[in-house]
Formats: sequence, structure tokens, C-alpha cells
Amino acid sequence: MRVHEHAAQRIVITAGGTATQLGLSAPTVNAALRRLEGVGIVREVTGRRRGRVFAYQEYLALLQEER
Repeated sequence: MRVHEHAAQRIVITAGGTATQLGLSAPTVNAALRRLEGVGIVREVTGRRRGRVFAYQEYLALLQEER
């Protein structure tokens, strides 16, 4: 839940940055991000295995609508 709330306050996040800012372990944050990605809340935007960046879907949808 804390990872979701953190993502909702930003447009993009990283697992490492989120772990540091929330005081959680990297595996915990990565597991939460996988779950959030699985239900369509965040989307991984780099296509990499390490150093991935996740975007909060609602913000992306709003930005795309404004075009």
C-alpha cells in the first residue's frame, strides 16, 4: 500500500528510489511494483531488467488526453 501511495504522488518512480524514500527493502518494493504492474496501476517504461522506471498509469492517461 505504501508503494502505491508513493507512486500516486509522482509520475515516475524507480524501485531503488522508492525503497530508499520509504525505508523498505528492494525486494519488497520490487514485489509490490510487480503486483501494481499486474493490475495495471503502474507500467514499466524502460524495457530493462535493472534500473527500471515505472510510470503511474492514471497520470500517463491524463497526459495523453491533453494532447
